[in-house]
Amino acid sequence: TDSDIDNAVRFAEWEAARGYRASYYVLHSDWYYRVGVAGPPSRSVLRALERIQRLGHEIGLHNNAITVALRTGRDPVEVLHAELDYLRRAGFDVAGTAAHGDALCRPLGYNNGEIFSETPRPNLGPPERTISGRDPVSGRFLSCDLRPVPMRSLGLTYEANFVEKRYYLTDSHGRWNRPLDVAEREFERRNALMMFLIPPAGWAFAGEPLVTRP
Repeated sequence: TDSDIDNAVRFAEWEAARGYRASYYVLHSDWYYRVGVAGPPSRSVLRALERIQRLGHEIGLHNNAITVALRTGRDPVEVLHAELDYLRRAGFDVAGTAAHGDALCRPLGYNNGEIFSETPRPNLGPPERTISGRDPVSGRFLSCDLRPVPMRSLGLTYEANFVEKRYYLTDSHGRWNRPLDVAEREFERRNALMMFLIPPAGWAFAGEPLVTRP
């Protein structure tokens, strides 16, 4: 649901009308999520998520906990635990997360999914380490200690980027990550699960005005 919770609801309605069930991962650090920088989700977000859930879709968390920890000085596990608690107390049985590819990830060398002991990224460094560096936008020095924990300790059962035998197709940068005809041929050769990552902000529906959003 990056950047556009309203379009996420429209997507959910479109899918439900055609018999599709999807997973919607709400980004807890996005501009629409809460008033201010801390505290529970806003009432408007909770209403949108309730609508999506009533349509038969799963509500998950778009995990940006390491990024929030870097920007605030908090512990990343505490950040994730707090967000899960907010959503669960609001009536959403969150069982899974999808790591958010934040703009800080590449320059500071981390993946938000590294918060879990089951999903290490050896190419980025040891599971337990200090992540630090300068924010390329503000120039501020950021740092946090990474100490991964098991998913079950947070009541979670999966991380979407580590689902086994997945074939991944996304339009997260405004275009598909591979041509659709190529994806079709490749998928036919595999015994796999086709996984689509579709941020709703990049799509418009009939009659919807194009509005500049933050």
